[in-house]
Amino acid sequence: MNYLMQQAGMSSTAAAGVVGVFMAESGLEPGKYNESERELYGELGGGRGLAQWTNVGKKNGTGRRRDAYEAFLNGRTPTLELDLDFFLEEVQSRPKVLAVLNNPNSTIEDTVDAMHRGYENGTSKAFATPKQMGYRYTEAWANNPYITRKYDFNESAQERLRLAQQAYKAYKAYNAN
Repeated sequence: MNYLMQQAGMSSTAAAGVVGVFMAESGLEPGKYNESERELYGELGGGRGLAQWTNVGKKNGTGRRRDAYEAFLNGRTPTLELDLDFFLEEVQSRPKVLAVLNNPNSTIEDTVDAMHRGYENGTSKAFATPKQMGYRYTEAWANNPYITRKYDFNESAQERLRLAQQAYKAYKAYNAN
């Protein structure tokens, strides 16, 4: 979280949201390679890195995110800093996500939503809609003390939010001493 806050000027809540998403994707393991996706998608599949960047998902040929990640590494061994630097470079092409990450008033929920619908699944111009993501509303979320707005999070986003909240609590506890 500190790296995102220092290098990109993110608030602690925005950094926690990014970390939560990456924890769900890769367990925060730089360079992690997802063999199960390679079996499903062949040479196009196989997510890699903190965000599990893949070469699938775009019909117009712009979905070669794993290739861009590997080109960025340029033979270097992946590290947490390199993976985060690639993310910070790549997210520049997603202004709607960047606006949330750079907003000092963004909540953890705002950031997880932007990362999940705008960075992982959206396009450079728009977030994926809740319907496209299969979100469904649950009353339990309306009663959650950590939720400041009623998001229609699906299970995948709920896991990312839970991990982001853990990261934020750990950050606060560590910095309280």
